[in-house]
Amino acid sequence: MNCFQYYWNDTNLDEKLKDALLSRCFRLKQPYAEKVEARWLVERKDTFSYKNKKFSDLLCDLNNWLVDVRPDLLAEFNEPVEQAEFDQFEQETGLILPKEYKLLLAWRGGQLHHFEDGFDPFSEETLMSLQATKDNRECMNGLMEKGSLPEGHWDPYWLPFTADGFGNHTCVDLTPATYGEVLIFDHEIGGRIRLCENMTAWLAELMDKLNFMVEYFMESESAD
Repeated sequence: MNCFQYYWNDTNLDEKLKDALLSRCFRLKQPYAEKVEARWLVERKDTFSYKNKKFSDLLCDLNNWLVDVRPDLLAEFNEPVEQAEFDQFEQETGLILPKEYKLLLAWRGGQLHHFEDGFDPFSEETLMSLQATKDNRECMNGLMEKGSLPEGHWDPYWLPFTADGFGNHTCVDLTPATYGEVLIFDHEIGGRIRLCENMTAWLAELMDKLNFMVEYFMESESAD
């Protein structure tokens, strides 16, 4: 079973989320990542839990994983974002940034070369810098204000933090009633598509997949 078949047959998924995940399956993805994710979905998704995990601990795990497995990718990140930069962003936008988002960019301030090497190999998305996030929001807000987007396609309270180079993002929702939830923004589907409860759940799942990927390759090498 591949990822497309898994999502297609999953009757528990919200229809818009299913469409967005199926759309991701069609985008450029490393063949190894497709195989690993498909196996992770079958073997681990139903038993995986992010409960009792702290975002700061997960960031340490991510950093250690990159040091051990992808030091070349780790070298391609920007310097950490300073608190003064977060303060300025909040003052200019009127938004209150989640502490997890601040921790993430205070670890590494996005990637130097967008779209050349995915921060998340399973969605081929890169980690956006604070400036890239600001520019993207301003662009989308401008299109919305001009009436160039369908109603409900975009919301100024969505904060994109990853990008795949095709106009699609993972966002954190800053709407007061749903503050902190992680969304998929698909430029073709539009609208609010909830991915998971918060950024801790998002990072915990990514780390579980990355660790599973190492196990997968070790198992493959042993078989050879």
